[in-house]
Amino acid sequence: MAKPDPAGNALGGVVWAGNGFVATGERGTILTSPEGSRWSIHPSGTTSTLRGAAWNGSLFVVVGDNGTILTSPDAVAWTARTSGTTATFRDVTWGGSAFVAAGDKGTICTSPDGVTWTTRNSGVSVLRSLRRVVWARDLFVVVGDSGTIRTSANGVTWTARTSGTSNALMGLTWAESQAGDRFLAVGQNGTILASEDGVTWTAQASGTTGMLYGIAWSGSLFVALGPNGYTFGSPDGMTWTPRANRITATSSIFVIAWGNHQFVVVGTAGAIHRKAPTRTRKPWSPSTPERPKAASPPCRIRPDGRSWFPGPARMTPAAAALPATTSSSRPIASITASG
Repeated sequence: MAKPDPAGNALGGVVWAGNGFVATGERGTILTSPEGSRWSIHPSGTTSTLRGAAWNGSLFVVVGDNGTILTSPDAVAWTARTSGTTATFRDVTWGGSAFVAAGDKGTICTSPDGVTWTTRNSGVSVLRSLRRVVWARDLFVVVGDSGTIRTSANGVTWTARTSGTSNALMGLTWAESQAGDRFLAVGQNGTILASEDGVTWTAQASGTTGMLYGIAWSGSLFVALGPNGYTFGSPDGMTWTPRANRITATSSIFVIAWGNHQFVVVGTAGAIHRKAPTRTRKPWSPSTPERPKAASPPCRIRPDGRSWFPGPARMTPAAAALPATTSSSRPIASITASG
């Protein structure tokens, strides 16, 4: 069994950047993959845990513990930036004209270029963590502990919204679908909240009382990550069904992203799992692995989001830039873990 990180560092974030995946984790871990099966390790210059990443078409921004912010034009060579805070950042997103990073102690920082950062007043208690931030429909939405939801049109002025729950909100995504465009937030005790505008939120029945760690949208299916490798699916964000089989891994899975026609999930022990980018029920055949150490097996999932299958991914410990992309204006969804 193989893993992309030979050191076994926990991975706490994964995003699709239009031209490849970027995964981040403990001890400054940064991995990239053009398609989700072959992963390259890149030196970050930090030992801090990296938790979230965003991309604006020309620049990657990665954030993490101790106010760490790194930038890179190619996801290979990284430069440290001054954030002005020592708080842990848990997520970051690009909003068309600014990056917004959010984290512990209610911290929110913004930057027009990823280089110069300014701390903003979120109005959130220093006792609460902000865990996810998403930008859609010209609106930033951030969620966190104790049902916290804040919105902002510019990342500077933030407004409190009523969530109707005191449960921690761990995951957040935006979806455009025939059933209606909406934000979806997931979290503690099986909480799922939906909102068409980021302002008014309604609770949805998830069918579980367990923690929901993350959520992603494929264009036709929402998948939410539950405890012990269990997943839940929904075509519209309203009606949820447990998937037939859990992810088969000895590690915990906390983060999910959609890109290159597949779901990719990451977690502890350097585990990476993915869903075959096909519409058939046949899983991908295993790739030929390199085996730096034994670890939790990466897995693949059938396109219906129901069945996950073990299958090793290849790891390349060499620096290689992600392929060039012409998607210069489309932001990625930042779906990250909170430790």
